[in-house]
Amino acid sequence: MYKEQITREKILEMNINFPYTLKRLLSPFGIDSSKLSTCSRDSVISEISRFCELNKIKNRYRILSIYDDPLPSHRKQRKDSIYSNLIAQLLPTGTFLMSRRRLMEYLGQINNKYIEGYYNHKTAHAEFFSRTYTHFSKILIRALDALKINYHTEYIIVFSDYTRPATNEEIEIITRIQNKVMRNLDCDTIRDIFNNHLDKIYYARCNKAFRPVFDCQRVYEALQITNCVRYSDADPVGARHELNRRCYEWAKQISPALAKKYILTKEN
Repeated sequence: MYKEQITREKILEMNINFPYTLKRLLSPFGIDSSKLSTCSRDSVISEISRFCELNKIKNRYRILSIYDDPLPSHRKQRKDSIYSNLIAQLLPTGTFLMSRRRLMEYLGQINNKYIEGYYNHKTAHAEFFSRTYTHFSKILIRALDALKINYHTEYIIVFSDYTRPATNEEIEIITRIQNKVMRNLDCDTIRDIFNNHLDKIYYARCNKAFRPVFDCQRVYEALQITNCVRYSDADPVGARHELNRRCYEWAKQISPALAKKYILTKEN
């Protein structure tokens, strides 16, 4: 129904990395978000995601980059995806925060050797690691979507003795600082940062700017995943330990060496 209304030309007129509400995200296409059902809303977001890399943070949406050509339409997700099956077996019931990279590592998409190569930009295969990391990340997100697992991106502010998610007001400040650092590096999108191997410099400068503003050590992005429970019933620490235990049991069946990276603690 809304497919013809979503066009690349209109998306090109929108601001990169700006935290849009759903209403503001859909307004350029003449779509009233208040009249959409949950199913229709998800369908529209999926259609927009064919034209650009879209990132959801709480109730805001950011356009990270715009594709040269729209992605093919995937109206039916594969339920028998290897990662969908694996996630269904491994994810515990509960709510927990985890960086995307750590979750990819837990699920066996990447390992320590890959991570070393990814962060070593002097290697001849730096572009390979940059492109494949993005691809693996998309596979992970598609698997979560196929399983209808609730998740969203959170900005986590790390203080000397505790951490907490950023508020909506803090997210706007974080976004402004990120955009400023990006412009100073002559980049328009976060993808440009990675393609030019400037991510270490970018994150270092961002955190340097965050410290005096929030009186913190650093800020990072994490996925908050809620699997089959209400937020008020969640046990973030217990869920994370349970994920570690399940990954350990799974890895032990494949290889004792692989299982060593999942260190069991008393809580598991």
